[in-house]
Amino acid sequence: MMIRIIAAIIAALSPVAFAMMEPASAQETKSAVGTWRHPDNGSLIKITKCGGGICGKVIKVKDRSRRDVNNKNPKLRKRKILGIRLFSRMMPDRKDRWKGSLYNPADGDTYRGFLTVISKSRIDLEGCWGPFCKSKSWSRIR
Repeated sequence: MMIRIIAAIIAALSPVAFAMMEPASAQETKSAVGTWRHPDNGSLIKITKCGGGICGKVIKVKDRSRRDVNNKNPKLRKRKILGIRLFSRMMPDRKDRWKGSLYNPADGDTYRGFLTVISKSRIDLEGCWGPFCKSKSWSRIR
């Protein structure tokens, strides 16, 4: 009798236990680390782990001669876009989300920002200026 009760409890709880367990592969698919395509200009950004957070660096651009002409610092306006860190040390904010500063070469400003992993093939970057925020979805290349 006792064995039947225990078997019934185990049978009833098994689906719940399996639903609560997250497989290792699911954890890996939520990683921001990898190479991502910028949605507007097709540049490739490589995201790596750094300093307890993540960093993003431009690794490919259509026009290799393009310079950081909009930078607020005149001394940096002659540097190439290729190799620029768009963000560094973005720190975990909550599950699948990092918080830090994002540099935007299009206008030369740095914004408070968030990177959220939506799926293994998509991240959303959100840049905020005061209460106003704008986000873009990027696609994974590798």
